[in-house]
Amino acid sequence: MRLGGQSASEFITSNAVALALIIILVILLFYIGSMNANVSARTCFFPGMFSCNYFSLSEKDGLSLKVGQATGSSILISAVSCTASAYPDFQPLANPILLPHGAVRYIAGGDSGNYVFCNAIYPRKGATYRGKLCLAYTETEGHTNRTVCGDIIVPVN
Repeated sequence: MRLGGQSASEFITSNAVALALIIILVILLFYIGSMNANVSARTCFFPGMFSCNYFSLSEKDGLSLKVGQATGSSILISAVSCTASAYPDFQPLANPILLPHGAVRYIAGGDSGNYVFCNAIYPRKGATYRGKLCLAYTETEGHTNRTVCGDIIVPVN
């Protein structure tokens, strides 16, 4: 009988230690933020030769977007679409942006003089906006009109 009691107490002790370690691990994960639901991913991605170098979204001021391009020639960006819909809804830029090959510039917000608002039900401060980001541009050498679309996930400030 004594051996059975000893086995039971060892079993309970080892399980209690394992449970304590699991609880400590979960608390640690919440503390560093990997399991925190309030921490949202920030992503801005364009395929091909375009890059997002800075992006933010404000409930008051709209989209702030700084992009770079490496298409091999200068381009003139004339419209931007930022929408949660599957279909682009282009907003013409008040100040079209000439973006030389290899350059990085604000096309919305910053020093661009352009204000672009992202279409959704209405992005509220503290929410995470997920949508499609599209640029309408013209290649300055061949005068070819093109569009590039990517994805954006950003917290609303």
